[in-house]
Amino acid sequence: MKNKIANIFIVISCWLFFLVRGKADKKIKIDKIIVIQMAKLGDMVCTTPMFRAIKDRYPGSELIVIGNKINKELLEHNPHIDSYISFDKGVLKLVKIIKGIKPDIVLITGPIFNLLAASFLANVPMIVAPDVLGGRCQFNTKSYRLCLKLVISKEHKMKCYAPREYLRLLEPIGVFTDDTEKYLGHSGDNMEVKNAVVIAPSAGNKLKIWGSKRFAELADLICANGKNVFVVGSGSDQKYVDEMMKNVSHESKIKNVCNKLSINEVKSLISKSDFFIGADTGLIYIAEAFKIPTIDITGPVDENEQPPTGKNHEVIFNNVWCRPCSFVMSTNRKCYNKEEPLACFNVSPEQVYKLYLEMIRT
Repeated sequence: MKNKIANIFIVISCWLFFLVRGKADKKIKIDKIIVIQMAKLGDMVCTTPMFRAIKDRYPGSELIVIGNKINKELLEHNPHIDSYISFDKGVLKLVKIIKGIKPDIVLITGPIFNLLAASFLANVPMIVAPDVLGGRCQFNTKSYRLCLKLVISKEHKMKCYAPREYLRLLEPIGVFTDDTEKYLGHSGDNMEVKNAVVIAPSAGNKLKIWGSKRFAELADLICANGKNVFVVGSGSDQKYVDEMMKNVSHESKIKNVCNKLSINEVKSLISKSDFFIGADTGLIYIAEAFKIPTIDITGPVDENEQPPTGKNHEVIFNNVWCRPCSFVMSTNRKCYNKEEPLACFNVSPEQVYKLYLEMIRT
């Protein structure tokens, strides 16, 4: 109730300010640009084509990215970004940050009411935000839609390739491109990685997890083929990785680095590997950005929206009637198939291994 009252107050404030300043659609010289992406690792990697496209069209502009703390390290060594500001939450705090920057335009990648309202109240001349179409999105609230009328909106179609949909936000400033190639950088280090396959058995959304025992069996099959396996993840993935390690046979060839590496070190490790296999987690998009072949065990995820695409990338799942049920703009965290829970993950380690062999032989 308290949040609802606060949102009503913010919406009223925005519309009263609209009577004074008008709509945030003023086309002025583009010198300073803010991109706001508050989502997790994978979504931020999928936003990197925007950064390159902006710099290609406006090479002399200053590009500032606002996002969460973990993505600051993810984007380090990216030449298309001039600065990164870590932000947690709070409309007034964000208003102050944006006012201090004085941008010519703010591009908001997700339908988040507080981000849109803060940008408008910060008196930014031009604001572009997504109008989500084609499905249910829990963030596409009435408060958000009311404020969307005060800015430039660009449609973001669900069940379509999300990195391409993000690029639509650039059209009001004359940037039209279909180039969705991701880009990341990392600093050099002494980590020695040879003949390696990286496996990520867990994900932030636990609905996306294929199973620790299955990953253990897959790792053993890969090791038996002469490869070294690195198992990666963050602190929240630890118990799933520990369970996987309890079930492996080739311990000498499987190195558990879960929660032991910085994001920069993870980027370096993945960039030097030969292959990446995992759940649909942010780390698989890091592999894609470094042009490492991948297999994405997608389960409930819509394979058309975000998973890596192209000849060096494959997705695998059991195509049951209830999938896909989890989308970029509408994340599902519960399986509703009561007759056969998580049937979309009924894929054997042998099937994944067979696909892996086919890919490395081509």
